Amino acid sequence: MIDGKIDIKQLAVKLISKWHYFLISVLLTVGAAYLYAKFASPTYRIRASIRLDNSAEKGGNSEKFLKGMELLKPQLAEDEIGILQSLSLVESTLQKLDFRISYFRKGNMFTEEVYGGSYPYVIKLDSTVDQIVNVPITIVRTSDNTYSIKASGENVGTYNFKEDAAGPTLPKIDIYSSHFTDKPVALENLGFKIHFNTPFRGVASETYFFVIHDLGALARSYQTKLEIKGITRG
Repeated sequence: MIDGKIDIKQLAVKLISKWHYFLISVLLTVGAAYLYAKFASPTYRIRASIRLDNSAEKGGNSEKFLKGMELLKPQLAEDEIGILQSLSLVESTLQKLDFRISYFRKGNMFTEEVYGGSYPYVIKLDSTVDQIVNVPITIVRTSDNTYSIKASGENVGTYNFKEDAAGPTLPKIDIYSSHFTDKPVALENLGFKIHFNTPFRGVASETYFFVIHDLGALARSYQTKLEIKGITRG
């Protein structure tokens, strides 16, 4: 700095002499962005439009009816929006879509949820059992017709899908057991049948686990994310 002024040439020389720090920073930033884009769980926003068609408008004296309906239409729309946002409808939708179970693949560095045809196995829950929820249940295949189950946790909730209600909270669980693929699992707080989608090929390089969800809590979570508005027309 000369007489309170910045010496641009001297500053440039100092910056150039530290070029390797800038290069390292750029490489780290680009690498972090790549890893995030490759392994981060995708989030989707879905929009849809629904047309409410009142069949009563098509019968009787439609002209008189429509004049009266002009005042009722806003209230009818609000009523329909309330129904679409109701907890019971959200929970019923999740049941039909079978959102009770999520499947995950755990690699060396990252864990990701798998969908559809990527399932290594499919779980069919016993609805009469108070199932442990919100805890990873790891399946390790040990032969073509045997596998082991691992699960552990503290203050683990349970859920009964037949009663559609939360069960007791368990202070601690520690499950490690072996089973045959053609026999149902019948533990105190875990009951299901399993179907493997691929034959046994030895020790797998990736670990798969599934999580059973508390349907009531899951429905409340989706309900808070559901936004419904009427279409305003100018």
